[in-house]
Amino acid sequence: MFLKRKILIIEDNEVDISIMRNALESNDREKEVVVLRNGEEAIKYLKQEDPYIDVSLPDIIILDLNIPMKSGVEILKEIKPLKDLKRIPVIILTASELDWDVMSTYDFHANCFIRKPSEADQLFKTIQSIENFWCNTVQLPPNPEFI
Repeated sequence: MFLKRKILIIEDNEVDISIMRNALESNDREKEVVVLRNGEEAIKYLKQEDPYIDVSLPDIIILDLNIPMKSGVEILKEIKPLKDLKRIPVIILTASELDWDVMSTYDFHANCFIRKPSEADQLFKTIQSIENFWCNTVQLPPNPEFI
C-alpha cells in the first residue's frame, strides 16, 4: 500500500515544472504536488509564514539550486537547522556541474544531489525514479504536524 505524499517542487523553469508535474501525475498514486518558483516564497511556505500559515509541511522537497531571490543553498542553510524541517528529505535537482555546488549542498544536509537531465524524456524518468524511491521505497519520518 502506498501512502499519500506531499511533494514540494522549488523550481523556476516553466518547462521543467510542466515535465515534473506530468511525471508525477503519470501514475495512480495519491499525492499532492506544490510548486514554488523562488526562494523567498519557499522559505515562507516551509516556515508556514503569511500567506502560508495553514499549509501542511511536505514529505519531500525537490529543489533547484539556481532560483530567484534565494538560492537552493541559502534555502538549505535556513531550513535544515529548524526542528520541524530538518528531517524532510531535500533532493537537489539542478543543471549545475560544479563540484562546489555538490559539496556545499551536502555540507548543508541535502539528502542527494542529482544533475538535471537536459532531455525532457530523461527528466520525466528521473522524476519518476525520485518519486518511486523517496515516496515508495524509503521509510520517511512521520510528519511532525501529525504526531
